[in-house]
Amino acid sequence: MWLEADEVVVDALRDLRKGKVVSVPDWKYKLAVFGLRHAPRGLLQSVARDTRGRIGRDSQ
Repeated sequence: MWLEADEVVVDALRDLRKGKVVSVPDWKYKLAVFGLRHAPRGLLQSVARDTRGRIGRDSQ
């Protein structure tokens, strides 16, 4: 999923000319951004909680 720097720059400059505030360079990343924006908040919170682990937290 790595991108070539030249391609990222070309995409970013194209989006800048279009007046876009945020530039997402590739369809794979656009799909990921779409999924994150439209996923249920509870799902995102549970995934984030699981990836951080329980270090320094009180058990519930």
